[in-house]
Amino acid sequence: MVIIKNRMKKRDELRKLDLQFHTSFEHILKGRLSKFETRVVDNSAFDLISGVSLKKSLNEQIDPTGDELFAIVGTITPYCGQGYFYTSIPNLVYGVLDDYYQTNNKLVDLKKEIDSNPASIDEIKLFIKEHRFLFIDVIKHAWIPIESSEDKDILFYSLDYESFNKIKHIKKFICTSQNAYNCLKLIVKDDVEIEICHQDRFHIDENKWKETLNHFNNIK
Repeated sequence: MVIIKNRMKKRDELRKLDLQFHTSFEHILKGRLSKFETRVVDNSAFDLISGVSLKKSLNEQIDPTGDELFAIVGTITPYCGQGYFYTSIPNLVYGVLDDYYQTNNKLVDLKKEIDSNPASIDEIKLFIKEHRFLFIDVIKHAWIPIESSEDKDILFYSLDYESFNKIKHIKKFICTSQNAYNCLKLIVKDDVEIEICHQDRFHIDENKWKETLNHFNNIK
């Protein structure tokens, strides 16, 4: 109850600042929004609210070649990430990709090296470029309690339409959560194929991932 009251208190404070946002994922999941509009504001307004921080997308790091077969889509990289997509230590995505592409734990090992060797991120980028896919997040900015990395704790957010405009050639998407899927459906047109391959720090459906990767890589 204390957490809920604190979240409601923060939302009330934001309303007093006259910031017009839609609230977070609960509304989309319950189908309450037929049209979703957002706007980004100066972060200084949020400095007035204790414990809330602005999290920015890592999408500025994507470098599409036009040759990608598909994209792997998340919500937004949490603070515990190491400066690139899916690089938090508990994340299981790189393990599945290593297994699928038979790379002898290359991505997992690179992820472990980032703290001591930030250039490892460049090697990860080269890997995904060679294998013709990219990572991208649906959220551009998120206002979230400083101590949290959970989607359910996001107070307000804006969607990253601009980054998806840069990858209009991609028509196949793997969403890593239901939240990512719901937001992606608000951004892209109906002429795309989307699969949900769930992952979290405790579990990942390896069979679903491999099946989808085979399909999106045109392997029968």
